[in-house]
Amino acid sequence: MERENLGLEEKESKWWPKQLLLGQSQQPRARNFELFAVFLLLTMRMGVLGDYLPGRQLSQIGGKLVKRIEQISTAQEQSKVFVALSQESNRAQAKAGKLTKARENSRARADVSTAMAEAIRKWKQVETAAELLEQAIAAANQIAHSRERANALTAIVTAISKLNQPETKAELLKQTMASANQIVNSRERADALTAIVTAISKLNQPETKAELLKQTMASANQIPNTAARAYTLRAIAEVYINLSQGEVAAELLQQAITSTNQIPNTAARAYTLRTIAEAISKLNQPKTEAKLLKQAIASVNQISDSRDQAYALTAIVTAISKLNQPETKAELLKQAIASANQIPNSRDQAYTLRAIAEVYIKLNQGEVARELLQQAITSTNQIPNSRDQTNALIAIVAAISKLGQSTTEAKLLKQTIASANQIANSQARADALTAIVAAISKLNQPETEAKLLKQTIASANQIQNSRARAHTLTAIAEVYSKLENR
Repeated sequence: MERENLGLEEKESKWWPKQLLLGQSQQPRARNFELFAVFLLLTMRMGVLGDYLPGRQLSQIGGKLVKRIEQISTAQEQSKVFVALSQESNRAQAKAGKLTKARENSRARADVSTAMAEAIRKWKQVETAAELLEQAIAAANQIAHSRERANALTAIVTAISKLNQPETKAELLKQTMASANQIVNSRERADALTAIVTAISKLNQPETKAELLKQTMASANQIPNTAARAYTLRAIAEVYINLSQGEVAAELLQQAITSTNQIPNTAARAYTLRTIAEAISKLNQPKTEAKLLKQAIASVNQISDSRDQAYALTAIVTAISKLNQPETKAELLKQAIASANQIPNSRDQAYTLRAIAEVYIKLNQGEVARELLQQAITSTNQIPNSRDQTNALIAIVAAISKLGQSTTEAKLLKQTIASANQIANSQARADALTAIVAAISKLNQPETEAKLLKQTIASANQIQNSRARAHTLTAIAEVYSKLENR
């Protein structure tokens, strides 16, 4: 949308304010007077002209000018006024220009509402700000385009949050919610509602907050798209968690999981499950958390794509690791292992098993961790892509080094050397062997280290690329040198 420069000829710019303040007008300039009147009103409310006009004049003019905004016929004209306001609000001498008419459209209306909200955020006059915010909401209600309306509402909600009158703030948030409910696109409606939920969470009136949150729940449950619905319910649940209302939060999270199960897109389902798992871990109710995490695992099992399944499952495993009930945690981890073993893609399976193994390492359950890492190595051996196989091995080797059991670590590292030998790409094999050599150096068992290093030398000598081979042999030589100097 093209915009003209907001400027006037010298003579005209000096003449306009004087005529306006004297209450005089000329018919051909009526529309421009209205525009400049609104501009003056807004700048007055921010204290810009306070030093130039007596208080009585400000009061007289203010009451008349606040209504002029509704009389501006085109959205583009309104938009230009408010954009000018936001840019010039800190200057004593404001500029105004000849404004062109244009067709009203969603983008123009959104510009109006957004610019209004941005300007209003700076005001200290609550009554006027509230009145104009109502008008901004009314302007947003006329926006047909979903994204434009959502953007406008988000800006308006941000401005509302700055008000210091709880009752006015609550009433305006209620109006924004009604506007959000009219947004056709599910994702845009979800974005608008989550912004409103965030603003509601900051209210200092418990009863009002509870009532508005109930209304947001009702709105969220009306969102047709399951991913957007789950996203919004999770956001509302986090507000209840912060309010220490775990029971309501748990119910919302359960609804979110149910909605997630209906999401056809596997990537969207995985992402939503991750955010839900993160919210569940904040409940501080071990039994409720365990119940919901069990449902989350069941939901993961329905994801067909391997990478998405692994992506969601690792987040759930992280949430499980935070439980303070050892028996429940152990049971859920077993279910996570069973789920990981069903992942078809070897690379994704290896990463997931390694993530679960690290949880067991932190729990000082080395034997279970060893079994999982061994399974992960087996999965890695089936990865066809050299670079993927190397990356998986490096992650597994890093986990092995955390076991704190030298004998077990040595056995597993021996298996990783055998796995590295299967990597076809020279550089990829070199990278894997270098990581394994670094892990061997930390064993604190000189004889075992020496034996394993001999195996890495044999593997390195099979690398076809001379540069990659030399790099690996150099790394091994450095470890040998340190070993001899102990």
